[in-house]
Amino acid sequence: MHYNLSANPRHLVWHHLANEVVKPTGHYTLTGARDHFGHLSGQYTAKTLQKHLTAELTIIFQTYTEGALSRLAYLEERDGEFVAPSTLRVPPPAFGYSLLTFAARYREGETAISIGDIASAPSSPGRIFLMREPDLRAHLERMHRDGTISIESKGHLDQVRFAAPPEAADYLRAHFEDTED
Repeated sequence: MHYNLSANPRHLVWHHLANEVVKPTGHYTLTGARDHFGHLSGQYTAKTLQKHLTAELTIIFQTYTEGALSRLAYLEERDGEFVAPSTLRVPPPAFGYSLLTFAARYREGETAISIGDIASAPSSPGRIFLMREPDLRAHLERMHRDGTISIESKGHLDQVRFAAPPEAADYLRAHFEDTED
């Protein structure tokens, strides 16, 4: 759910917050976060931005601190501020789903994606999940071992190759079918 909301530009505020505002160990207030949306001033009136943007940011922050996504620990409320962790613990199925979704949505038709892009491109799993490179590479290695992807890291290559990747939803479904008793 976090990846789908944060990586989709149709969710304007959520997408911008996750891709451009929240950084590892960052500290935020509602007012401070709202200030990062100045690029919208030409599209909306100041009154609309003040009222609706503040309301939407409040909902997003509450979703991460008290609501459905609080278990993710993406933001923690401390002394009137919202604090991002240095990295998130991402379950392997969530990472696999996000990588396959990223490839299908933003790299359609490409058979390989650089690991640098997976780590830091807009809407990438690394950026959306605040991942450190060693954690990201561990997930990629796991997917390589299960045959979902191949990794090419020699010479000037440092990329992930998709021969015939499964659909992201099929990847998740297969994981949960394998773990049922």
